[in-house]
Amino acid sequence: MRKPVIAALTTLAASAALALPVLAGAPAADATSTCTSTIAVADVYVSSTSTVKVPGKWTDECTAIFASWNMQGGPGFGHYAGGWNFSTTSTSADSYYDPAIDPLGKYEAMPAGAQDDNGDDVAQGTIYFEIRLSSKVVVSGYRSGPNVFVRALVTRFSPSANSGQGGWVAWPDRQVMFASFSQGWQQAGSRWTTKTGYTRYLKISAPSKRSFRATVAGSGTVWSSTSKAFRE
Repeated sequence: MRKPVIAALTTLAASAALALPVLAGAPAADATSTCTSTIAVADVYVSSTSTVKVPGKWTDECTAIFASWNMQGGPGFGHYAGGWNFSTTSTSADSYYDPAIDPLGKYEAMPAGAQDDNGDDVAQGTIYFEIRLSSKVVVSGYRSGPNVFVRALVTRFSPSANSGQGGWVAWPDRQVMFASFSQGWQQAGSRWTTKTGYTRYLKISAPSKRSFRATVAGSGTVWSSTSKAFRE
């Protein structure tokens, strides 16, 4: 059972007050400081069924000696998924995303309390980040005279594949944009993926050898991705 983030804010070294997680929509404590304490959290790419570390960095301590943020996701950011506790001696902390119980999509780093060494509240900033499944694009093709025919295979990670062991599966009905390199990357056309994850071949005029690549747009739960260059 996941333990809630503890906003442990002390006014004396010998006494500590434990704060329950702040629920989505609950007002933050009144702040008497003149600056804002902030956190940085990078977007997360999920490509396994293992618990994923979500590092947090206390980017501006302001005047605080303690600060905590909760990691909230789901509808209305009402799903509590851990969080980060910082002190002046520990400005980096990790939360964790569990693919088995935590939702994908947009997350909020929600202020859960910060105080300075006088016991006064310090204002905290709120940030947002995304947790989505990874995707892959692979381009292949062949040359026929002055033309090159290319296609793409698009897959995404699925935690439920292989009886819950996770794996890469075809990502159908996705538009794939192709580009060729000639004094810079130039758009060359698009194709849609089929149920197998493959697109139909796209004919591109290329009298001389050159590189090609493809990009698939993301969705609310899957990241976009661009292939490695294919040269023909």
